[in-house]
Amino acid sequence: VITDNAATIGTAYRTGGNIYFNPSAAATITLTSTGTELISGVASSSFGPLSVAKGWIYTPATVAGNPASISLTWSAQAVDTTVLSIYMTDGAGVNSPSTSITFIPDPGPQADFSSPVAGSTNYVRPGSFDVKWNEPTGTFPITARSLQQQTQPVGSDGTCNAHAWTNDGTSTTTVSPVTTTALFADQCYQWVLTLTDNVGPHLYTSAPVLVDATAPTLSISSPAAN
Repeated sequence: VITDNAATIGTAYRTGGNIYFNPSAAATITLTSTGTELISGVASSSFGPLSVAKGWIYTPATVAGNPASISLTWSAQAVDTTVLSIYMTDGAGVNSPSTSITFIPDPGPQADFSSPVAGSTNYVRPGSFDVKWNEPTGTFPITARSLQQQTQPVGSDGTCNAHAWTNDGTSTTTVSPVTTTALFADQCYQWVLTLTDNVGPHLYTSAPVLVDATAPTLSISSPAAN
């Protein structure tokens, strides 16, 4: 029997012999094997190599004792499905049939913002603004959502890159669209959407909005004045 603590770390979820994990959130998972052998007892568990090791920190090993545990850490480079086989050995040296655990990367629901428009800074007037996003279901249903508004002053270069983003007010769990009613001049805003499913939280950040209240200056260039 193979047990694990995937559900407790917030970025992985086990169902049967599959463990789904969020590759964008690096984390460590501990696999624990537990077995029964009534004559000579379980002496050890052997945790084999990963079929695809890219993006993982893990060393195959034979671990003495029952139960026996081993840890694996994944990073953002762990984008491929990989399989790990485990078998037990009793006190007489007899090996059990192997059990396989399959690790499946699951980036979660592929949400995207339609307002602000992705790809560049959006310029708006002071006042209200509608934040809109698409929220498709991924492998697992969405169990929670949170939208957090963030702000920073417009930089001296007229961009939203000069300062750090800070949270602006409390987050909301309202579904799209969300209307914010107080965008102030010479401020930049963005929104961070967190969607949570069985694998854990997935974060999506909108394009920035720059609030511009400065009117253009008009001059007549042609015909030239005397």
